[in-house]
Amino acid sequence: MLTSGPLDWVVSPYSDAIGFPVDQFKFVLSLVLSYPLSLVFWVLPPVAKHIYSIVMGTFFVIFCFGTDGLIHFYLSSGLMYIAFFTLPSRILPKVAFFVMFSYLSSLHMYRMVTDYMGYRLDATAVLMVLVIKISSLACNYCDGKRLDTERDLLTKTNIDFAITSLPTPLQYFSYLCFFPTFLAGPSFHFKPYNQWIDNELYKDPKHNPSGTPPSPLLPSLQSFATSIVLVVLYLNLTAKFPLDILFEENGVDHMSLLMRHLYICVAIVGLRFRYYFIWKLSEGAGILSGLGFSGYDENGKPTWSRLTNVFILKIEYMGCLRDITTYWNYKTAEWLKNYVYFRQTRNPNKDKIPTYALYLTNTASAFWHGFYPGYYLAFVFAAFSLDIARQVRSIIRPMVTTGKGKDEKPIYPYFYIYDILGRIFTILIFNYGFVTFVGLSLSRSLVAYHNLAYSGHIGIFLAFIGLKIYTYVIH
Repeated sequence: MLTSGPLDWVVSPYSDAIGFPVDQFKFVLSLVLSYPLSLVFWVLPPVAKHIYSIVMGTFFVIFCFGTDGLIHFYLSSGLMYIAFFTLPSRILPKVAFFVMFSYLSSLHMYRMVTDYMGYRLDATAVLMVLVIKISSLACNYCDGKRLDTERDLLTKTNIDFAITSLPTPLQYFSYLCFFPTFLAGPSFHFKPYNQWIDNELYKDPKHNPSGTPPSPLLPSLQSFATSIVLVVLYLNLTAKFPLDILFEENGVDHMSLLMRHLYICVAIVGLRFRYYFIWKLSEGAGILSGLGFSGYDENGKPTWSRLTNVFILKIEYMGCLRDITTYWNYKTAEWLKNYVYFRQTRNPNKDKIPTYALYLTNTASAFWHGFYPGYYLAFVFAAFSLDIARQVRSIIRPMVTTGKGKDEKPIYPYFYIYDILGRIFTILIFNYGFVTFVGLSLSRSLVAYHNLAYSGHIGIFLAFIGLKIYTYVIH
């Protein structure tokens, strides 16, 4: 699975010249090439768009991951396409999740055996996006078959993206191979993709009855320019504030505990910029193709957020831990919310979502990422922290506000204090939990926890005890 691509001999001299690993160089080069290649979509008829998407997606997977990547992609997606036509629609979501997660998990485990703690890109990157697309498609088809009889049990998202008939092989593989977001994501639903192929995505009875495509040039360039700024910040911050010292015994002994937390705040911000860079670069190429179009605002201005995978300012200025699960890797979070979390109850519109759904959703997210212990430490800590944060918020927020919902009004200056302290604790807890996501192995994760004096765990445990005292004694 870690074999070289057939064109490595062409790109290796260039990657060596700038001191960049060849696999990462090919990955970024593919995303950059997606920009001019995306323009071709604008001059093609629908059938040709499908073919072009498949051809270019296939080329990119061979270019980046060789024949191994090609086999894994078409074998897993081909098996599921057969399942779509042979199994009842009601069980398709469970089958899709089981088959695709099993296939992805086998690749994750193979990678751990053959390249433990390695950072070389392989076919798992494509399969991770594929899991989301195929499982979402299975849910959309299942929901489409329930529209007439069980519409009241479906959420608005279920209804909006439901499909009543299966895609043809051409439509199916075109959807999966859409190359601007093929390698790095984000995922998207089949229904708007097919509308885009048929040039029906831009129609709006009020703002654009004729369906004339708005220009994607400016928003695409904005995403591209943002990605350039982000990669420069990433390279500079990670060079000046390397996170590796946190995973070394005695690596941060010269710092106080407060300084260690401040250090990882800066270091992990730099690391997050790497993800932001890739996501914004991919988003820009998707926008340039036209698929990034997401509708019109109240003034009739086109919006281009369909392929937005991160809301940077909302993350960096997070007000609560929920913002992380909502705005980080946004499309993956939406997938987990709509097709894992909400599907744990028969009627998500009325029924209370069971508590276990949060932990199941975080477990699914961890499985999706792989099997390094650091992922599970991070997601378990995140689930428990989020649960505690919700309870604390429900107790304290009514003390600094009046009214509820739309009528809620802050009580100053107490709300300012609540807001500032909440943001500080949120960023400290998030960065503390994120270190094992980076550390990966159990040994490195435990060293990092030790270097931080297990302060995050102690803080959450004390909050848990405080909640119990408040519930059973004071309240």
